[in-house]
Amino acid sequence: MVTAYEELWIRSSSAFPVIGKRVGLFTKLLKQKSTSRFLKKMEKQLKHMTSDIKQEEKIKIMQALEEQEFKLIGSRLKVFNFFAERKYTASTEDFIKAAREFDRDIQLYDISQALRNVWIMNSIQILFGMEVRMTPSVFGYSMLYPYSDNYIDDTSVSLDDKLGFCDRLTHRLSGKHLIPINQHEEKVFELIGKIEQEFPRALNPQVYDGLLFIHEAQVKSFNQQKQYHPLQRVEPLRISIEKGGTSVLADGYLVKGRLSEAEAFFLFGYGVFLQFIDDLQDLREDMDNSHETVFTEAFKEGKLEEATNRVFSFIDDALVYTDIVNSDDAKRLVSIIRECCKQMLLEAIAGNRGLYRRKYIKALEEYSIFRFVYYKRLKKKLSQIFNSRELLMLSRAMQFSV
Repeated sequence: MVTAYEELWIRSSSAFPVIGKRVGLFTKLLKQKSTSRFLKKMEKQLKHMTSDIKQEEKIKIMQALEEQEFKLIGSRLKVFNFFAERKYTASTEDFIKAAREFDRDIQLYDISQALRNVWIMNSIQILFGMEVRMTPSVFGYSMLYPYSDNYIDDTSVSLDDKLGFCDRLTHRLSGKHLIPINQHEEKVFELIGKIEQEFPRALNPQVYDGLLFIHEAQVKSFNQQKQYHPLQRVEPLRISIEKGGTSVLADGYLVKGRLSEAEAFFLFGYGVFLQFIDDLQDLREDMDNSHETVFTEAFKEGKLEEATNRVFSFIDDALVYTDIVNSDDAKRLVSIIRECCKQMLLEAIAGNRGLYRRKYIKALEEYSIFRFVYYKRLKKKLSQIFNSRELLMLSRAMQFSV
């Protein structure tokens, strides 16, 4: 699958992308003003909200979210309504509560990062026509991100400590029962235990193969940290494809237990373009830390714009492989994924706009719902508003019935 998606990347167009309708400056300013006003109002509501939320309050908040969504993107997707009706919010609430119980010292950043994977696994549940819920495996695997992935990426941790942890984690994922050597490792092994409770090893070999695949890909990503290993020129693309693809492939196994060849191929591609978006979001940080990715290499070669264009095309090309998408819910979800990922790309470009030509930024900005300078202020405001309590309150408020 790595080779197939590597070839797809090479075939994807590097021409300026077809994104959608242009958004004029006056419309952008109206959307920014509306969003700032909405967030200020939402912040006030969430701070005064208690756990005993009345049905009328839930309906008002949901209506406010839907109205704001309409102001930003129109009525075509109805994202908030789609996810609320399919119990994403219940899954979110269950996860936040479980994360707090698992680790009282867990930081908001870690919860937010883990939640991204929870939502990806919830989306896979929809693709497969399953009930959306927070299972032991959804919790265990999503929480492994802040406890293992971030540890491996932490530049303050020595290479010897990382390699020792990776070696022991390999043994634990392979089924060996090791005694943890510290509190950090104890937490990681406990999370793996939650997966083992839901998916017994003897009956679900694909689940643990999937976990080993993503772990091996993460270990290989050490090669992107130049201070640890010299990098061969052909590796950055392959590393990102393998790391992203195996991550969502593992999500799929942990949702369903077993996957068909078509299901595995589709989910692998889903992970690949999410990884490309992550890499583009982290471009400046990767350059500062001498981590080599597709985009740091493209920047050095003066081809960042071509590589960025290719991501837009790659998303469309990867989502063509939709043999498994049969239900109306699944088809609608794929449309939402396509549109949301392109907006995420625009936000990532906005965050790194100093690395592009002004002409290119101006051309792309025409398709953004906001001015690029606004994204930074928006991100800061969202981080101020949505701590773990506010996320919990919002999740409860979005669980409604009419």
